[in-house]
Amino acid sequence: SDMLARLSGDEFLLLVSPAGDVAGLQRDIGAVAERLKQPFYIDGNEIFSSASIGVSLYPRDGASYDALRSNADRAMYRGKGAGTGTVQFFDSSIEHAAIEKSRLEQRLRLAIRDRRVSCAYQPKVDVQTGRIYGVEVLLRWLDEDGVIQPPGDFIALAIELGLMDDLTHIVLDRTIQSVDRINEAFGEAASISLNVAAKQAGDLRFMRALLDRIASTGFANRFILEITEEAFVAKSTFQESVLPLIREIGARVSIDDFGVGYSSLSALADITADEVKIDRSFITNLHQRPRSQNILKAVEALSRSLGMEVIVEGLETFEELAYLRACTSIRYAQGYYFSRPVMLEELGATRDESTREEQVARPRAVNRAYGGRSA
Repeated sequence: SDMLARLSGDEFLLLVSPAGDVAGLQRDIGAVAERLKQPFYIDGNEIFSSASIGVSLYPRDGASYDALRSNADRAMYRGKGAGTGTVQFFDSSIEHAAIEKSRLEQRLRLAIRDRRVSCAYQPKVDVQTGRIYGVEVLLRWLDEDGVIQPPGDFIALAIELGLMDDLTHIVLDRTIQSVDRINEAFGEAASISLNVAAKQAGDLRFMRALLDRIASTGFANRFILEITEEAFVAKSTFQESVLPLIREIGARVSIDDFGVGYSSLSALADITADEVKIDRSFITNLHQRPRSQNILKAVEALSRSLGMEVIVEGLETFEELAYLRACTSIRYAQGYYFSRPVMLEELGATRDESTREEQVARPRAVNRAYGGRSA
C-alpha cells in the first residue's frame, strides 16, 4: 500500500509499494507533479505551488530506509538545479557527483586551514596610453599537489558552505603582504580591486572587520571593492550601513559584472558607486554586434552623467579595443588582450609597458573603419 507523510516544513515523503515497473512509476509520479502545479483555493484566494521530486528505488538505490531517503534527497536537489517542478530519479552519476563534492569540500577546508590560498593579479589598462592604472586581485587555490585550481571549480561551493568570508580575509592579507611587489609591477598609485560577494557585502559584521583591516593599511584610498549589483538594492544593509563605512575610510566601490543578472539602466540610476564594470558578455565581438554597441553606449552615457567611471572586462581582441577607442569615450579596460591574470612570482613581466603601448597603438589603424577618432 502507498503512504504519504510530512517530514518537516515543506518536505514530504511518498512511499509507493509495490513500485511496479519504472516506466509506470515515472508516469504516476509525473502525474503527481502536474497535479501539484494546479491552483488551489484558501479562503477564496487562488494559490499556486509546485514540487521538486526525487525518487529512489528499492533495492537498486538502497537496502535501508536511510539509504533510500538520502538518495531520493540527492536526486531532488539535482532536479532543483534544473528548475522547480522537476522529477528526478536517482542514478549512479548523482552518487558520483555527491562523492566528488564531498572530496572537494574536504580539500577546500584543509586548504583554508593551511592557508594554501594565493592570488593572481590582472592589470586594468588605460586604452589610450597603454599604462596600467589599477589591478584586480583574483582568488586562486593551490591544491595539495601544487596545482592551481580555477575559481570556477570551487567558488560556488565555498559560498554554499559559508567559507567565502575566510577566503576573502586570506586574499586581503595576501594582498597587503604583497603590496611592495604590486607597487613594483603596477606603480604605487595603482588602484587595488578586491572582489566581495553580494551576500558578504550585506553582512555588517563581516564588512566592519574587512574595512577595519583595509583602513589599518594606511592606503585604503587605493582599494576598490568590486560588488555585484544585487547588493545595491534600495534600503539594503549594504546601501544604508556598509556603503557609508566604505566612504569613511576612503575606499571606493565598483558595480561588478554589470549587464547580467538583475542589471538594468533604471537600477543604475539608484546606485551610488564610483565605477561600473561592464560584463564581458557585452564586449565579446563587440565590433560585430550593434545591439551590444547601443547598450554599451547607453550605460556609458548614464554612468558618466551619474559621476561613475566605466571599465570593460574580458577584452580579448584588437578589434574590440579598436571599437572602444573609435566609437566610445571609455578609457579603461582589462582582459587577455593586455594580460592574463598572473601569479605573484610573475609580476615582474607586467612592468614592460612598451608591449601594451604597441597593443594600444595597433587598433588606431582600423579606427577609420568605424568613422572614429584617434588619440
